Amino acid sequence: MGRGGLIGWFRSGGVSLGLVAALLPVLLIPAAWVLLTRHPAWRPALAFALGSLAVLLALGTWQLRWWGLVDVTLLGVLAGVAAAAPGGFAGLGWRSGLVVLLLPGLVAAWPQVNADAALAPAEARALVERDLAQWLAARSEPGAIALAPPALSGALCYYGGLRVVASPYPGNEDGLALAARIAGTASVDEVQALFQRRGIQYIVIPSWDDALDRLAQAGAEKPERSFAVLLRQWLPPRWLRPVAYQLPVIPGLERDSLAVFEVVEPQENAVALSRLAEYFVETGRLDLAAAVGDSLEQAFAADAGAMIARAQVALARGETRTLARIMPELLPAIADGRDEDLPWERRANLAIVLAQTKHSAPARAQVEFCLTEADAERLRSLGPVTLYRLLTLARAFRVDFSDPALRAQALALLPEEFQAQLQR
Repeated sequence: MGRGGLIGWFRSGGVSLGLVAALLPVLLIPAAWVLLTRHPAWRPALAFALGSLAVLLALGTWQLRWWGLVDVTLLGVLAGVAAAAPGGFAGLGWRSGLVVLLLPGLVAAWPQVNADAALAPAEARALVERDLAQWLAARSEPGAIALAPPALSGALCYYGGLRVVASPYPGNEDGLALAARIAGTASVDEVQALFQRRGIQYIVIPSWDDALDRLAQAGAEKPERSFAVLLRQWLPPRWLRPVAYQLPVIPGLERDSLAVFEVVEPQENAVALSRLAEYFVETGRLDLAAAVGDSLEQAFAADAGAMIARAQVALARGETRTLARIMPELLPAIADGRDEDLPWERRANLAIVLAQTKHSAPARAQVEFCLTEADAERLRSLGPVTLYRLLTLARAFRVDFSDPALRAQALALLPEEFQAQLQR
Protein backbone atom coordinates (compact mmCIF):
# COMPACT_ATOMS: atom_id res chain seq x y z
CA MET A 1 0.00 0.00 0.00
CA GLY A 2 2.87 2.33 0.72
CA ARG A 3 5.16 1.26 -2.06
CA GLY A 4 4.36 4.35 -4.13
CA GLY A 5 4.94 6.82 -1.31
CA LEU A 6 2.34 9.44 -0.45
CA ILE A 7 1.05 9.54 -4.01
CA GLY A 8 0.55 5.77 -4.04
CA TRP A 9 -1.13 5.95 -0.64
CA PHE A 10 -3.52 8.63 -1.93
CA ARG A 11 -4.30 6.69 -5.13
CA SER A 12 -5.00 3.46 -3.23
CA GLY A 13 -7.14 4.92 -0.44
CA GLY A 14 -8.01 8.50 -1.31
CA VAL A 15 -8.08 11.23 1.36
CA SER A 16 -8.21 9.08 4.48
CA LEU A 17 -7.80 10.01 8.13
CA GLY A 18 -4.49 8.17 8.15
CA LEU A 19 -3.16 10.19 5.23
CA VAL A 20 -4.30 13.48 6.76
CA ALA A 21 -2.70 12.55 10.11
CA ALA A 22 0.56 11.66 8.37
CA LEU A 23 0.60 15.11 6.70
CA LEU A 24 -0.21 17.10 9.86
CA PRO A 25 3.44 17.51 10.95
CA VAL A 26 4.10 19.46 7.76
CA LEU A 27 2.13 22.33 9.36
CA LEU A 28 5.25 22.99 11.44
CA ILE A 29 6.99 24.32 8.35
CA PRO A 30 5.16 27.70 8.29
CA ALA A 31 6.21 28.32 11.91
CA ALA A 32 9.81 27.58 11.00
CA TRP A 33 9.56 29.91 7.99
CA VAL A 34 8.33 32.75 10.22
CA LEU A 35 11.37 32.29 12.45
CA LEU A 36 13.64 32.22 9.43
CA THR A 37 12.38 35.63 8.31
CA ARG A 38 12.06 37.32 11.73
CA HIS A 39 15.00 35.98 13.76
CA PRO A 40 18.34 36.44 11.96
CA ALA A 41 20.27 34.52 14.64
CA TRP A 42 18.39 31.33 13.80
CA ARG A 43 18.61 31.64 10.02
CA PRO A 44 21.68 29.40 9.41
CA ALA A 45 20.40 26.49 11.51
CA LEU A 46 16.82 26.72 10.24
CA ALA A 47 17.92 27.13 6.64
CA PHE A 48 19.97 23.94 6.91
CA ALA A 49 17.07 22.09 8.59
CA LEU A 50 14.55 23.24 5.99
CA GLY A 51 16.90 22.31 3.14
CA SER A 52 17.32 18.80 4.56
CA LEU A 53 13.58 18.65 5.13
CA ALA A 54 12.87 19.49 1.49
CA VAL A 55 15.03 16.57 0.36
CA LEU A 56 13.36 14.19 2.85
CA LEU A 57 9.89 15.36 1.81
CA ALA A 58 10.74 14.52 -1.80
CA LEU A 59 12.02 11.08 -0.77
CA GLY A 60 9.02 10.51 1.50
CA THR A 61 6.66 11.38 -1.32
CA TRP A 62 8.39 8.74 -3.44
CA GLN A 63 8.94 6.03 -0.76
CA LEU A 64 7.19 6.12 2.62
CA ARG A 65 10.10 4.48 4.44
CA TRP A 66 11.67 7.99 4.49
CA TRP A 67 8.68 9.54 6.24
CA GLY A 68 10.01 8.65 9.69
CA LEU A 69 13.06 10.86 9.01
CA VAL A 70 10.71 13.67 8.00
CA ASP A 71 9.08 13.54 11.44
CA VAL A 72 12.47 13.39 13.18
CA THR A 73 13.67 16.48 11.26
CA LEU A 74 10.44 18.30 12.05
CA LEU A 75 11.01 17.51 15.72
CA GLY A 76 14.32 19.37 15.46
CA VAL A 77 12.54 22.27 13.77
CA LEU A 78 10.03 22.29 16.62
CA ALA A 79 12.88 22.55 19.12
CA GLY A 80 14.17 25.57 17.20
CA VAL A 81 10.74 27.18 17.14
CA ALA A 82 10.42 26.68 20.89
CA ALA A 83 13.89 27.99 21.67
CA ALA A 84 13.43 31.13 19.58
CA ALA A 85 10.03 31.94 21.04
CA PRO A 86 9.98 34.43 23.95
CA GLY A 87 10.24 32.36 27.15
CA GLY A 88 11.00 29.12 25.29
CA PHE A 89 8.27 26.47 25.39
CA ALA A 90 6.40 28.39 28.08
CA GLY A 91 6.11 31.40 25.83
CA LEU A 92 5.41 29.45 22.68
CA GLY A 93 1.71 30.21 23.07
CA TRP A 94 -0.55 28.83 20.37
CA ARG A 95 2.43 27.24 18.66
CA SER A 96 2.91 24.77 21.52
CA GLY A 97 -0.05 22.83 20.15
CA LEU A 98 1.95 22.00 17.06
CA VAL A 99 3.88 19.37 19.01
CA VAL A 100 0.80 17.13 19.03
CA LEU A 101 0.92 17.06 15.24
CA LEU A 102 4.04 14.87 15.24
CA LEU A 103 2.56 11.96 17.15
CA PRO A 104 -0.48 11.22 14.96
CA GLY A 105 1.60 11.75 11.87
CA LEU A 106 4.21 9.25 12.95
CA VAL A 107 1.62 6.73 14.14
CA ALA A 108 -0.38 7.01 10.92
CA ALA A 109 2.63 6.61 8.67
CA TRP A 110 4.23 3.79 10.68
CA PRO A 111 2.21 0.87 9.22
CA GLN A 112 2.76 2.27 5.76
CA VAL A 113 6.50 2.60 6.36
CA ASN A 114 6.65 -0.99 7.54
CA ALA A 115 4.70 -2.18 4.51
CA ASP A 116 7.11 -0.33 2.27
CA ALA A 117 10.15 -1.82 4.01
CA ALA A 118 9.72 -5.32 2.55
CA LEU A 119 13.02 -6.88 1.61
CA ALA A 120 14.12 -6.71 -1.99
CA PRO A 121 14.86 -10.12 -3.56
CA ALA A 122 18.62 -9.54 -3.40
CA GLU A 123 18.39 -8.63 0.30
CA ALA A 124 16.19 -11.63 1.08
CA ARG A 125 18.52 -14.01 -0.74
CA ALA A 126 21.46 -12.56 1.15
CA LEU A 127 19.67 -13.57 4.38
CA VAL A 128 19.11 -17.07 2.97
CA GLU A 129 22.80 -17.35 2.06
CA ARG A 130 23.82 -16.27 5.56
CA ASP A 131 21.43 -18.80 7.12
CA LEU A 132 22.73 -21.56 4.83
CA ALA A 133 26.33 -20.74 5.71
CA GLN A 134 25.64 -21.00 9.43
CA TRP A 135 23.61 -24.20 8.99
CA LEU A 136 26.34 -25.88 6.94
CA ALA A 137 28.94 -24.86 9.51
CA ALA A 138 26.81 -26.38 12.30
CA ARG A 139 26.54 -29.75 10.54
CA SER A 140 30.16 -29.97 9.38
CA GLU A 141 33.56 -30.53 10.86
CA PRO A 142 35.86 -27.48 10.91
CA GLY A 143 37.54 -26.82 7.59
CA ALA A 144 34.79 -28.30 5.40
CA ILE A 145 35.14 -27.34 1.72
CA ALA A 146 32.18 -26.37 -0.48
CA LEU A 147 31.78 -25.79 -4.20
CA ALA A 148 29.17 -23.13 -4.97
CA PRO A 149 28.70 -20.18 -7.35
CA PRO A 150 31.22 -17.41 -6.62
CA ALA A 151 28.70 -15.00 -5.06
CA LEU A 152 27.36 -17.67 -2.70
CA SER A 153 30.90 -18.89 -1.98
CA GLY A 154 31.74 -15.51 -0.48
CA ALA A 155 28.80 -15.78 1.95
CA LEU A 156 29.69 -19.38 2.89
CA CYS A 157 33.24 -18.32 3.66
CA TYR A 158 32.40 -15.11 5.53
CA TYR A 159 29.35 -16.20 7.55
CA GLY A 160 30.06 -19.92 7.98
CA GLY A 161 33.84 -20.09 8.04
CA LEU A 162 33.77 -22.74 5.31
CA ARG A 163 36.56 -23.14 2.80
CA VAL A 164 35.36 -22.66 -0.77
CA VAL A 165 36.59 -23.48 -4.25
CA ALA A 166 35.14 -20.67 -6.36
CA SER A 167 35.65 -17.60 -4.19
CA PRO A 168 34.95 -14.34 -6.08
CA TYR A 169 38.13 -12.64 -4.93
CA PRO A 170 40.98 -11.57 -7.21
CA GLY A 171 43.78 -14.07 -7.47
CA ASN A 172 41.54 -17.16 -7.35
CA GLU A 173 41.90 -18.00 -11.02
CA ASP A 174 42.88 -21.59 -10.15
CA GLY A 175 39.76 -22.09 -8.03
CA LEU A 176 37.46 -20.71 -10.73
CA ALA A 177 39.18 -22.88 -13.32
CA LEU A 178 38.64 -25.94 -11.13
CA ALA A 179 34.96 -25.03 -10.67
CA ALA A 180 34.57 -24.69 -14.44
CA ARG A 181 36.27 -28.04 -14.99
CA ILE A 182 34.04 -29.81 -12.45
CA ALA A 183 30.84 -28.18 -13.68
CA GLY A 184 31.62 -28.74 -17.35
CA THR A 185 32.94 -32.28 -17.49
CA ALA A 186 30.70 -35.13 -18.63
CA SER A 187 32.76 -37.73 -16.73
CA VAL A 188 31.32 -38.47 -13.29
CA ASP A 189 34.43 -40.50 -12.45
CA GLU A 190 36.63 -37.49 -13.18
CA VAL A 191 34.47 -35.30 -10.94
CA GLN A 192 34.68 -37.86 -8.14
CA ALA A 193 38.47 -37.96 -8.45
CA LEU A 194 38.65 -34.15 -8.31
CA PHE A 195 36.38 -34.04 -5.25
CA GLN A 196 38.48 -36.64 -3.46
CA ARG A 197 41.76 -34.98 -4.37
CA ARG A 198 40.61 -31.54 -3.20
CA GLY A 199 38.63 -32.79 -0.18
CA ILE A 200 35.40 -31.13 -1.34
CA GLN A 201 32.51 -32.10 0.94
CA TYR A 202 29.55 -30.13 -0.46
CA ILE A 203 28.26 -28.76 -3.72
CA VAL A 204 25.53 -26.10 -3.44
CA ILE A 205 23.30 -25.04 -6.35
CA PRO A 206 20.83 -22.16 -5.81
CA SER A 207 17.97 -21.73 -8.26
CA TRP A 208 18.63 -17.99 -8.55
CA ASP A 209 22.32 -18.21 -9.51
CA ASP A 210 23.37 -19.97 -12.72
CA ALA A 211 27.08 -19.14 -12.46
CA LEU A 212 28.12 -22.80 -12.35
CA ASP A 213 25.99 -23.50 -15.42
CA ARG A 214 27.68 -20.65 -17.27
CA LEU A 215 31.10 -21.92 -16.20
CA ALA A 216 30.10 -25.35 -17.52
CA GLN A 217 29.05 -23.89 -20.89
CA ALA A 218 32.33 -22.03 -21.15
CA GLY A 219 34.49 -25.10 -20.52
CA ALA A 220 32.47 -28.06 -21.83
CA GLU A 221 32.49 -29.67 -25.26
CA LYS A 222 28.93 -30.93 -24.67
CA PRO A 223 27.29 -28.64 -22.09
CA GLU A 224 24.03 -30.60 -22.21
CA ARG A 225 25.87 -33.59 -20.69
CA SER A 226 27.86 -31.63 -18.14
CA PHE A 227 27.96 -32.43 -14.44
CA ALA A 228 26.13 -29.20 -13.59
CA VAL A 229 23.25 -30.18 -15.89
CA LEU A 230 23.06 -33.66 -14.32
CA LEU A 231 22.57 -32.10 -10.90
CA ARG A 232 19.99 -29.63 -12.21
CA GLN A 233 18.10 -32.65 -13.62
CA TRP A 234 18.30 -34.47 -10.28
CA LEU A 235 20.59 -37.22 -11.57
CA PRO A 236 23.34 -37.18 -8.94
CA PRO A 237 25.94 -39.96 -8.88
CA ARG A 238 25.77 -42.56 -6.10
CA TRP A 239 28.57 -40.83 -4.15
CA LEU A 240 26.51 -37.65 -3.76
CA ARG A 241 23.61 -37.47 -1.35
CA PRO A 242 21.07 -34.61 -1.35
CA VAL A 243 20.80 -32.91 2.04
CA ALA A 244 17.49 -31.25 2.91
CA TYR A 245 17.97 -27.60 3.83
CA GLN A 246 14.97 -25.71 5.22
CA LEU A 247 14.82 -22.32 3.50
CA PRO A 248 13.71 -19.47 5.78
CA VAL A 249 10.15 -18.37 5.00
CA ILE A 250 10.57 -14.96 3.34
CA PRO A 251 7.79 -13.33 1.27
CA GLY A 252 8.73 -13.15 -2.40
CA LEU A 253 11.06 -16.18 -2.38
CA GLU A 254 8.39 -18.88 -2.50
CA ARG A 255 9.61 -20.13 -5.87
CA ASP A 256 13.28 -20.19 -4.92
CA SER A 257 15.04 -23.44 -4.09
CA LEU A 258 18.50 -24.43 -3.02
CA ALA A 259 20.03 -27.88 -3.57
CA VAL A 260 22.81 -29.12 -1.27
CA PHE A 261 24.68 -32.33 -2.09
CA GLU A 262 27.09 -34.01 0.32
CA VAL A 263 29.93 -36.29 -0.70
CA VAL A 264 29.44 -39.75 0.85
CA GLU A 265 30.71 -43.27 0.32
CA PRO A 266 29.17 -44.82 -2.81
CA GLN A 267 25.62 -45.91 -1.97
CA GLU A 268 23.75 -48.95 -3.16
CA ASN A 269 21.16 -48.05 -5.76
CA ALA A 270 18.23 -48.85 -3.47
CA VAL A 271 19.65 -46.67 -0.68
CA ALA A 272 20.48 -43.80 -3.05
CA LEU A 273 16.99 -43.79 -4.56
CA SER A 274 15.32 -44.12 -1.15
CA ARG A 275 17.23 -41.13 0.19
CA LEU A 276 16.36 -39.15 -2.94
CA ALA A 277 12.65 -39.93 -2.52
CA GLU A 278 12.73 -38.88 1.14
CA TYR A 279 14.61 -35.71 0.22
CA PHE A 280 11.84 -34.77 -2.21
CA VAL A 281 9.23 -35.47 0.48
CA GLU A 282 11.03 -33.28 3.01
CA THR A 283 11.45 -30.42 0.55
CA GLY A 284 7.85 -30.60 -0.70
CA ARG A 285 8.54 -31.85 -4.25
CA LEU A 286 5.88 -34.52 -4.10
CA ASP A 287 5.61 -35.16 -7.84
CA LEU A 288 9.33 -35.94 -8.02
CA ALA A 289 9.00 -38.06 -4.88
CA ALA A 290 6.22 -40.08 -6.54
CA ALA A 291 8.36 -40.67 -9.64
CA VAL A 292 11.24 -41.99 -7.53
CA GLY A 293 8.80 -44.07 -5.48
CA ASP A 294 7.56 -45.73 -8.68
CA SER A 295 11.15 -46.55 -9.64
CA LEU A 296 11.75 -48.08 -6.22
CA GLU A 297 8.63 -50.24 -6.56
CA GLN A 298 9.68 -51.49 -9.97
CA ALA A 299 13.33 -52.22 -9.15
CA PHE A 300 13.44 -52.88 -5.38
CA ALA A 301 9.96 -53.97 -4.34
CA ALA A 302 11.19 -56.39 -1.64
CA ASP A 303 13.85 -54.09 -0.16
CA ALA A 304 12.94 -52.91 3.37
CA GLY A 305 14.63 -49.54 2.96
CA ALA A 306 12.82 -48.96 -0.32
CA MET A 307 9.50 -49.83 1.30
CA ILE A 308 10.16 -47.23 4.02
CA ALA A 309 10.73 -44.56 1.38
CA ARG A 310 7.67 -45.61 -0.60
CA ALA A 311 5.57 -45.45 2.57
CA GLN A 312 6.81 -41.93 3.29
CA VAL A 313 5.89 -40.85 -0.22
CA ALA A 314 2.41 -42.36 0.16
CA LEU A 315 1.92 -40.65 3.53
CA ALA A 316 2.99 -37.29 2.15
CA ARG A 317 0.69 -37.60 -0.84
CA GLY A 318 -2.24 -38.97 1.15
CA GLU A 319 -2.34 -42.17 -0.91
CA THR A 320 -4.09 -44.49 1.55
CA ARG A 321 -4.50 -47.35 -0.94
CA THR A 322 -0.81 -47.38 -1.76
CA LEU A 323 0.03 -47.26 1.95
CA ALA A 324 -2.37 -50.14 2.63
CA ARG A 325 -0.46 -52.19 0.07
CA ILE A 326 3.01 -51.31 1.43
CA MET A 327 2.55 -51.76 5.19
CA PRO A 328 1.52 -55.46 5.08
CA GLU A 329 4.81 -56.04 3.25
CA LEU A 330 6.95 -53.77 5.46
CA LEU A 331 5.83 -55.08 8.87
CA PRO A 332 6.74 -58.74 8.16
CA ALA A 333 10.07 -57.55 6.74
CA ILE A 334 10.84 -55.90 10.07
CA ALA A 335 9.68 -58.97 12.00
CA ASP A 336 11.86 -61.24 9.85
CA GLY A 337 14.95 -59.16 10.60
CA ARG A 338 15.35 -57.73 7.11
CA ASP A 339 15.87 -54.33 8.70
CA GLU A 340 19.10 -55.32 10.50
CA ASP A 341 21.37 -53.86 7.83
CA LEU A 342 19.50 -50.57 7.51
CA PRO A 343 21.68 -47.47 7.93
CA TRP A 344 20.94 -45.49 11.10
CA GLU A 345 19.11 -42.67 9.32
CA ARG A 346 16.91 -45.22 7.52
CA ARG A 347 15.81 -46.50 10.95
CA ALA A 348 14.91 -42.96 11.96
CA ASN A 349 12.65 -42.77 8.92
CA LEU A 350 11.23 -46.21 9.78
CA ALA A 351 10.30 -44.97 13.26
CA ILE A 352 8.44 -42.03 11.72
CA VAL A 353 6.54 -44.27 9.27
CA LEU A 354 5.53 -46.69 12.03
CA ALA A 355 4.34 -43.85 14.26
CA GLN A 356 2.35 -42.21 11.48
CA THR A 357 0.65 -45.52 10.67
CA LYS A 358 -0.33 -46.07 14.36
CA HIS A 359 2.15 -48.88 15.09
CA SER A 360 3.28 -47.40 18.39
CA ALA A 361 5.12 -50.35 19.93
CA PRO A 362 7.55 -50.99 17.05
CA ALA A 363 7.89 -47.23 16.54
CA ARG A 364 8.98 -46.81 20.15
CA ALA A 365 11.52 -49.63 19.74
CA GLN A 366 13.01 -47.93 16.69
CA VAL A 367 13.18 -44.56 18.50
CA GLU A 368 14.95 -46.16 21.45
CA PHE A 369 17.45 -47.79 19.09
CA CYS A 370 18.07 -44.52 17.23
CA LEU A 371 18.70 -42.50 20.38
CA THR A 372 20.90 -45.21 21.89
CA GLU A 373 23.06 -45.48 18.76
CA ALA A 374 23.07 -41.77 17.91
CA ASP A 375 26.23 -39.75 17.56
CA ALA A 376 27.01 -36.32 16.15
CA GLU A 377 27.68 -37.58 12.62
CA ARG A 378 24.47 -39.60 12.48
CA LEU A 379 22.41 -36.68 13.73
CA ARG A 380 23.89 -34.52 10.98
CA SER A 381 22.79 -37.09 8.40
CA LEU A 382 19.11 -36.25 9.00
CA GLY A 383 17.28 -33.40 7.35
CA PRO A 384 15.70 -30.78 9.64
CA VAL A 385 12.13 -32.11 9.28
CA THR A 386 13.14 -35.73 9.85
CA LEU A 387 15.26 -34.81 12.86
CA TYR A 388 12.43 -32.72 14.30
CA ARG A 389 9.96 -35.59 13.90
CA LEU A 390 12.38 -38.04 15.54
CA LEU A 391 12.84 -35.72 18.53
CA THR A 392 9.08 -35.19 18.73
CA LEU A 393 8.55 -38.96 18.88
CA ALA A 394 11.26 -39.26 21.53
CA ARG A 395 9.45 -36.70 23.67
CA ALA A 396 6.09 -38.42 23.11
CA PHE A 397 7.54 -41.82 24.07
CA ARG A 398 9.55 -40.28 26.96
CA VAL A 399 12.81 -41.54 25.48
CA ASP A 400 15.97 -39.48 25.73
CA PHE A 401 19.60 -39.55 24.66
CA SER A 402 22.05 -41.23 27.00
CA ASP A 403 24.35 -38.24 26.54
CA PRO A 404 22.64 -34.84 27.17
CA ALA A 405 25.22 -33.18 24.91
CA LEU A 406 23.78 -35.07 21.94
CA ARG A 407 20.36 -33.57 22.55
CA ALA A 408 21.90 -30.10 22.55
CA GLN A 409 23.69 -30.89 19.27
CA ALA A 410 20.45 -32.19 17.75
CA LEU A 411 18.56 -29.04 18.72
CA ALA A 412 21.34 -26.85 17.28
CA LEU A 413 20.81 -28.48 13.87
CA LEU A 414 17.16 -27.39 13.75
CA PRO A 415 15.69 -24.05 12.63
CA GLU A 416 14.75 -21.76 15.49
CA GLU A 417 11.01 -22.32 15.05
CA PHE A 418 11.50 -26.10 15.42
CA GLN A 419 13.65 -25.59 18.49
CA ALA A 420 10.99 -23.41 20.08
CA GLN A 421 8.30 -26.05 19.57
CA LEU A 422 10.44 -28.77 21.16
CA GLN A 423 11.33 -26.61 24.16
CA ARG A 424 7.75 -25.75 25.10
